[in-house]
Amino acid sequence: MNIANKVLFTKVFWVLFCGVILFGYIYTFNLTILGFPSEIHSTRVTATIIILLGLVKYVTRNGNKQMVGAPKRSLRKQIVFHIVAFFYMIFLAVINGQWDGENMVTILPNFFYVTILPVFALFYLFDDLEEFMASIMVATVIQTFFIWICTTNPQTGLTVDILFNASEYTKEGRLVGYAGGLGCITAPGLLRYTTGFVASIYFLFKTKKTVFFILYLFFVFTGTMVARTGLFIGLVGLLIVFAFFFSKNKFRTILTSALVVLLVLFFVTLINQRSSNKDFFDERFQRMISLYEESQEKEVEEVSFFDNYIHSSSTYLPEISAETLIGTGVISGTSGSGIKVNVDGGFLRLYVGYGLILCVFFYLFFYSNLTRLALRAPDRINRYLLVTMTFFIFMGELKEWFIYSSCYFCFFYVAALLVYREDRSFSHKISQS
Repeated sequence: MNIANKVLFTKVFWVLFCGVILFGYIYTFNLTILGFPSEIHSTRVTATIIILLGLVKYVTRNGNKQMVGAPKRSLRKQIVFHIVAFFYMIFLAVINGQWDGENMVTILPNFFYVTILPVFALFYLFDDLEEFMASIMVATVIQTFFIWICTTNPQTGLTVDILFNASEYTKEGRLVGYAGGLGCITAPGLLRYTTGFVASIYFLFKTKKTVFFILYLFFVFTGTMVARTGLFIGLVGLLIVFAFFFSKNKFRTILTSALVVLLVLFFVTLINQRSSNKDFFDERFQRMISLYEESQEKEVEEVSFFDNYIHSSSTYLPEISAETLIGTGVISGTSGSGIKVNVDGGFLRLYVGYGLILCVFFYLFFYSNLTRLALRAPDRINRYLLVTMTFFIFMGELKEWFIYSSCYFCFFYVAALLVYREDRSFSHKISQS
C-alpha cells in the first residue's frame, strides 16, 4: 500500500470512527446493555469520549490549531451568559424555595458538559469542515438503517427496545404508528435526525452532484415517517437549496433537481399502489393526513398541529405575572412559589424558567450571534450552510425544548470555527471591523 492509499485509508477510517461516536452523541439512548445505569446514557458517554479524544489531539498537536475570529468571541459571550444565568437560577432557587420538576439549575451544568465542552474537543478532532460533515453523514446513515429496519420489521424494533431498555414513551410511540430508530422517535428524535439534512445540503452545495439531492430527499422522506415536522423542516431546507442554486448559469441544476423530485414522487406513488405497501405508507403518514383532515374541520386559527401545541388538555402555561417576569427556574413542573408549567417548545418553557425579561434577552442575544456568524462567513457555501443550521435551530426551538437538549448548538459553533479557521485572513479582517 503506497503512502497516498494509506493516507486515504486512515482518513476514511477516522471519518467512520467519528461517525459512530457522533451517532451516540446525537441520539440519546440507554446503555444498560453495557451495564451503565440509565442516567449515564449514550450522549453523556460519547461526550466524555469526545472530550478525552479532543484533549489528546490538542496535546499531541501542541495546540497548533487555534480558534480565531468572530466564532471564538461569540462562543466566549455564550459561555459568559450561561455562567451568569446559572448563578441567577441558583438565586431564584434560594428565594422561591424547593421546586418539583425539570429546572435550569440542573440543566445548565449538563449543557456545559455535553454541549459546550465538546465544541472545543470537536474543533481539535476534525481537520476541516468536510471531514466533520462526512462524520455527521455517517451517523445519519446509521440511524436511517435503524429507522427502516425497526419500522419494516416490528419484531426487530421490539428487540432493539429491549436491548437498549427503551423508555415507555418510545414503546408507546411505536404502538401508535410512529416510525423510529435507536434514540430517534417522534419530533425530538426527528430534530436530531435533521443533522443529516444539513450534511447532505453541505455536500450538495460543495459538489453540485444530484446524488446528494436525492440523498437529501430520502432523509426528508425518512424523517417525515418519524415525525411530520420533518416535512416542514425539509421544505425549508429545499427552499434554501433552490435559493443557493438560483442563478442563470445554474438553471440546469435547478431543472435537473426538479425532475429528480418528480421522478421520486412518481416511484413512491407507483409503489404505493400495491396493497401491502399502501398499508405501510398509509400507517406511516397517517399523522400527516390527519393534520390536513382535522384542519378542514376547525377554524383557521385552530389547526390541530398548533392547537395541541398550546391548547392541549395537559398544557399549563402561566400568565404573565411578577414571578414569570423574573423567572421561576422551572421549565416543566411546579416552582417553589406554586407556578405550574407543562408545555412544548423551548420559547414557552424558557419564558417560565428564565422569566420573560431574561428570555427575550437570551433569544435576541442567541440568534443575533448565530445570524451574524452565518452572514459574515467567508464563503458562499459556508454562509448558506450556517444560515440553514440557524433556521433549523429556530424551528426546533419552536417545536420542542431544543437548544439545551440537542447537539445543534455544539455543531453550529464547531462548523463556524472550522469555517473561519480555514480563512484566517478573513477572520482577522472581521475581527478588526
